[in-house]
Amino acid sequence: MTPGKKLGELLLEADVITVESLQRALDVQSDSGERLGSVLLRLELVDAALLASTLARQLGVDAVDLQAERPAPEALATLTREQAYRLGCIPLRLVAGELAVAFMDPCDDEGVAEVVRSTGRQVRRLVAPQTAIYTANMRHYPPAGT
Repeated sequence: MTPGKKLGELLLEADVITVESLQRALDVQSDSGERLGSVLLRLELVDAALLASTLARQLGVDAVDLQAERPAPEALATLTREQAYRLGCIPLRLVAGELAVAFMDPCDDEGVAEVVRSTGRQVRRLVAPQTAIYTANMRHYPPAGT
């Protein structure tokens, strides 16, 4: 799985953002170290659904709306809280022995391989924005004592 065009290029081609808006977001990204998609969301230059669909097109995987789709308890049980946070993912559902997992970077072959090793299951890669993954992990894998 190899990404094609850059996220900013795709958004420019779709007339979703302007060159000036993209440059502003890239400047913020450079200072903050955040992913570009997270910066675009924070600056309210795109919404989460548009970002997810653009990432899906860029990376050649399906997008998932983590506000609409709730992870199944049996899927959540396949990874520890620490793994989900560290790998930037959240397991969503088990279907015919395959584990559907939303990743902030579904092209991270090492992270996907760790999920496969840890769970003993084939993994279907999905993509969701970093902020959506983080929010879902906080909801479904809360820190101890909360």
